[in-house]
Amino acid sequence: MFPKELLAGISITDIERIIQTEHSDPHSVLGAHPVQINRQTGVILRLFHPDAISAEVLIGEETIPTQRLESQGIFWLWMPGRSLPMEYKVRFHFDGSATWTVDSPYRFMPTLGDQDLHYLGEGKHYNLYDKMGAHPRQIDGIPGVSFAVWAPNAKRVSLIGDFNNWDGRVYPMRSMGTSGIWELFVPGLQQGGLYKYEIQTNADELRIKTDPFAFSMELRPGSASVLWNLDNYSWCDDQWMNNRKEFNHFSSPMTVYEAHLGSWLRIPGEGNRWASYREAAEPLVAHMKKYGTKLETFAKIRAKASRHAERVALVAAGKTLPNWEQQQLPKLAGISNVSVISFDQAFIGRLVATLNRSVNWDVTVSDGKLQKMTVLSKI
Repeated sequence: MFPKELLAGISITDIERIIQTEHSDPHSVLGAHPVQINRQTGVILRLFHPDAISAEVLIGEETIPTQRLESQGIFWLWMPGRSLPMEYKVRFHFDGSATWTVDSPYRFMPTLGDQDLHYLGEGKHYNLYDKMGAHPRQIDGIPGVSFAVWAPNAKRVSLIGDFNNWDGRVYPMRSMGTSGIWELFVPGLQQGGLYKYEIQTNADELRIKTDPFAFSMELRPGSASVLWNLDNYSWCDDQWMNNRKEFNHFSSPMTVYEAHLGSWLRIPGEGNRWASYREAAEPLVAHMKKYGTKLETFAKIRAKASRHAERVALVAAGKTLPNWEQQQLPKLAGISNVSVISFDQAFIGRLVATLNRSVNWDVTVSDGKLQKMTVLSKI
């Protein structure tokens, strides 16, 4: 039989779902809620920790013991005459005299508003990185971290980390309705803390996932996301940001270069570890200069000559055609892995007139001239 005070404003099913860690809206049950019991208004406070043997509520200098639902991890406190808002903390007691004092995450409003959810649903939220993932912030003057993750088919999502012993029963998150977003604000978390999400599927299977919007990650073999405050970083790119305003981003060329530094450079004398960005910077630039790659020149030539090339990579392979102009250019549309050596920019106009969208090709530039062109494959 559940006590009357415990069920004020909720149902037995709500309590059972909290105990089973299956409630999609734990904030509607846990935390402080205004109620009326026996015609008397007040606040009912509900807490949950599956391993705690007792709990106390700390309000200012006052310490108030709670009542416990036997062996279920549910605790409650009926406070007649009280009203919200109300600041409080909770102290859980465990076997062996261990305690845990925490500011309850279930007394805060959602950190995502209706407009955020609307644009998320439309796929038009262009600042997702400001909302999703883990963000240090203050709510009602309380510092903490807000979490948001998209898991539309999940039955339940919990925040787990080194701050709650990686226990998915302790911090279940709140579902934001049909948006598929799950959200939680946890007070008191610090930069450097590790976290993941525990997801319960509709088949009641558990999946442990890192945060796709995490700002920092553990180094292998660890795979946890790391709490990080990007506001603490001092940017030094004012000149570049100011110069960027002069460019037309819709008509200016863009060239993307990719290098996997983890496999490109290792430090053999230190256990064959990965090089840091600063360690890789100097040898990477030297490597690019050695093989004649000039970013600015390459971008300019690509803008003129490769309007029909969707992908550009620094690769050259296959048969060499030393006398390019004697070849029948239209045949290239059906040829793969062909290299063309030693011709200059004057030839580019005829090249563009011949190549069409069915060819994936590549160029190499050195000293301001187009040195090599490779037809990689037919797209």
